[in-house]
Amino acid sequence: MEPAGFGQDRTMQGWIMRHLCSLLATTLLTMSLAQGCGKRSVSGRIFNGQDAKDRAWPWQVSMQQNGFHICGGSLISESWVVSAAHCFDPSVAISAYRVQLGEKRIVSETPTKTFSSVNRIIPHPNYNSNSFLADIALVELEKPIAFTASISPVCLLNASIRVPAGKPCWVTGWGNTLPQVNSPRAEILQELEVLTIDSTVCNDRYREALQKPEGDNPIKDDMMCSGSMEGYKGTAWGDSGGPLVCEENGTWYLAGIVSWLLARKVNGVLTVSPDYPAVYNRPNAHNDWIQKNVPVHRVQLGENQIFDQTRNQTFSSVKWIILHPSFDSAPHQSDIALVELESLILLTATISPCVCLMPPSVCRLGHPVE
Repeated sequence: MEPAGFGQDRTMQGWIMRHLCSLLATTLLTMSLAQGCGKRSVSGRIFNGQDAKDRAWPWQVSMQQNGFHICGGSLISESWVVSAAHCFDPSVAISAYRVQLGEKRIVSETPTKTFSSVNRIIPHPNYNSNSFLADIALVELEKPIAFTASISPVCLLNASIRVPAGKPCWVTGWGNTLPQVNSPRAEILQELEVLTIDSTVCNDRYREALQKPEGDNPIKDDMMCSGSMEGYKGTAWGDSGGPLVCEENGTWYLAGIVSWLLARKVNGVLTVSPDYPAVYNRPNAHNDWIQKNVPVHRVQLGENQIFDQTRNQTFSSVKWIILHPSFDSAPHQSDIALVELESLILLTATISPCVCLMPPSVCRLGHPVE
């Protein structure tokens, strides 16, 4: 194998400089657990929704128990899915669960379909089954899966981001096709565009319905609302754990996880109440917990030995990894990647650039021009 020659330097430098400029101008928006997240190959029931196209929502998974769909979920890395904590019964053996990926239909297992066994399920330790606080769970797949056009992860929002009210987003799922709990499930993945709703407005609506006193907010800080304030249009049973995603500059972010809704009995049948939006868990409210449990890339700087993380060493989390678009793993063509750190680091005597890609007037021999 021939080593990479220096003949590509000028081409590579142009590619690097273009990305460095765009990275410097980018606000801190995502916590990336997998490079290339949030991309779709094509430009829940979710009742009153529509059939999704193939590969439209490649992070959507079906959580199944004993071969039957119970909840949705979102792929966030090669080995991890995020769903709702209320979807899982601690008394059920892990071997009873599996994950279906990359399909828009709920299918029986065949050699052509993609299923994964589950290694473990981690519900949030603060999950409350009465208030649905911290209704989020991490599901580790038995083995890492390969990303394809129909299987790829969604991006997670940075903890500081609050999706504004009135933002058009999409919810997807295989839940019931009608408001009644005994109505049939969707055979094809359903998609529905919904608008996010101000949490104060949503709290007022739910507080009145649940006859809660002023200050007793059903919509907790780690929740958000989205959907219709009039009639039936939104999530139902079977959509729980599934994604609410919002698009920004061509990238899709996981804004919410389907959590709970208001229901009442009509002629003895439990039915979704009209005029109330769905309530979602905000996964980015739990980023610290996610990062604690899901291995992420990190960079160690300024040391000549590899250390575990301690207060005396300098580490940085990785915000984004950009592979060269012409990279080919077989001949190692364009074998270069840019790694963006989560935040700026301070240059010191032990931490400084080893090469300079800026114009000579700005930098000389890897050191800033004074």
